Amino acid sequence: MTLEQVFKNKNYETAPSFIQELFQEITLIDFNRKKDGKKQDFLFQFTYKDKNYTLVHSFIYGWNGVEHWFRFKKPLFSRKPFSLDNPQLVELSNQFMKSVNEWNSKREK
Repeated sequence: MTLEQVFKNKNYETAPSFIQELFQEITLIDFNRKKDGKKQDFLFQFTYKDKNYTLVHSFIYGWNGVEHWFRFKKPLFSRKPFSLDNPQLVELSNQFMKSVNEWNSKREK
């Protein structure tokens, strides 16, 4: 099963309403993870309004909690696909990870 299929079949009814609205127009198509020392990057590739984007979620676990940074890789000369503040981007990443974790568990079988 592909990540796209898992994402489309996942139930996001308990997700915040802004996530539910976004997910009506998003398809998660790929995921990669990079680790460099304490820093980790999650790269979520998705389509939104017929354009491909990558959300890069970088984070470090520190003594005072987790520090998060976000950036979008997008088609040339295009704006960010949507404007969300940092806590909303953390929630978006968490919701994407639900599909990624399910996809990984199905691939391992």
